[in-house]
Amino acid sequence: RRFMDPGNWHSLDRKYTLDQLLKVVAHLDGDMAECGTYKGASAYRMCLALGKSGKIVHLFDSFEGLSAPGEWDGDYWATGALRTPEASLREALADFENYRVYKGWIPERFKDVADGRFSFVHIDVDLYQPTLDSLEFFYPRTVDGGVIVMDDYGFVTCPGAKRAADEFFSQKLEPVVMLTTGQALIVKR
Repeated sequence: RRFMDPGNWHSLDRKYTLDQLLKVVAHLDGDMAECGTYKGASAYRMCLALGKSGKIVHLFDSFEGLSAPGEWDGDYWATGALRTPEASLREALADFENYRVYKGWIPERFKDVADGRFSFVHIDVDLYQPTLDSLEFFYPRTVDGGVIVMDDYGFVTCPGAKRAADEFFSQKLEPVVMLTTGQALIVKR
């Protein structure tokens, strides 16, 4: 309830689904990452799942809202939409120490974790280019059996995010599996 967006009935379902998927990777080596943190609900679940394992949740956000939508993104979103201050994220994660925040536009700060390996990646950036940038960076760094969740895949408001995922995975072994929540995932082979 603490993180529930009023009027967004998919919000709770997506958080529950993410929470359940975190169990699939609990045995795997590698940190976790999230691209687009919003209010910190998903980051909270990821930090909780890692507990005191010594693994880290790497959190990437501009804290300035969405970047400028491109030609594939439709007309629903505007530059700066979904802006949430970094302080809100840190407040949501006050009970944890197992995370790092990387403030900046995607993919600028990805270089800070270029040597990392990841068991779970949550991509929630709504638009084509940052979705594609996130997949291009994290896919090769995801361990076998690791999961990449794309939060916006099945929403008519995010055609660019779906297009980016479909294009990226069209030449990969892994199928994109769409969930009833609007999310999609792949399990790295």
